[in-house]
Amino acid sequence: MREEKKYFEIKKEGNVTIVTLNQAEIINESCIDGFWKQIVALIKSIPKIKLVLNLGRVDFLFSFMIEKIISLFQETRIVDGEVKLCEIKGIVSEIIKATKLNTLFEIYETEQEAIESF
Repeated sequence: MREEKKYFEIKKEGNVTIVTLNQAEIINESCIDGFWKQIVALIKSIPKIKLVLNLGRVDFLFSFMIEKIISLFQETRIVDGEVKLCEIKGIVSEIIKATKLNTLFEIYETEQEAIESF
């Protein structure tokens, strides 16, 4: 099952849900709000969700995206779920480290490694 959107793609592999961000830089905060509401609804609809957030196509994270990623962590905890990040590269990796998000999330080099970690 695969759902395509402008800013993201959702697919399932077994009991793991994978969300891939499709934009190199998401600079419009109002656009991301709609996307994030859909992701939160998805999280709330699947008890104990196993979620992978693939950032492989993202070249930069603005502060509002960092806030959304933190809220993703919180929302998955509420439903007894887990979220893992993967395919982080370049400046995004440096931003993740500088903001200490690497202490909240397990981070994997590939999507497949993240999926298999559940």
